[in-house]
Amino acid sequence: ASDVTQGNDSALCVGSAATTNATEPHPPAAHGVKSAAERIDRALLQRYAAELMPAIQYLSDSDALKVREALTIAFFAHRRQRRKSGEPYITHPLAVTQLLAKLRMDAESLVAGLLHDTVE
Repeated sequence: ASDVTQGNDSALCVGSAATTNATEPHPPAAHGVKSAAERIDRALLQRYAAELMPAIQYLSDSDALKVREALTIAFFAHRRQRRKSGEPYITHPLAVTQLLAKLRMDAESLVAGLLHDTVE
């Protein structure tokens, strides 16, 4: 997208040995202590999930889990990206997905809404 800036490590290369795992976005800290960046990422991800989950209550539990997993992938793929306005880029895929949820689209459509910009 033309209105996006990003840091060096925002790409998520699926299927690569060097992949950033969506469930482990940062290297493990010594003795299980989470880094400040990891705590911030987790808090932001929880906030975005809290915004999205009410909109997808019509889905089955297994479909809602698919959407939640896609949110995690999208969040970590976009975590260093900002729109020209300065807001986090993830707000765009979230807005798209919320619109799709208002139309009561299936889980696959919602997943596509969340992930449509992760390949850029």
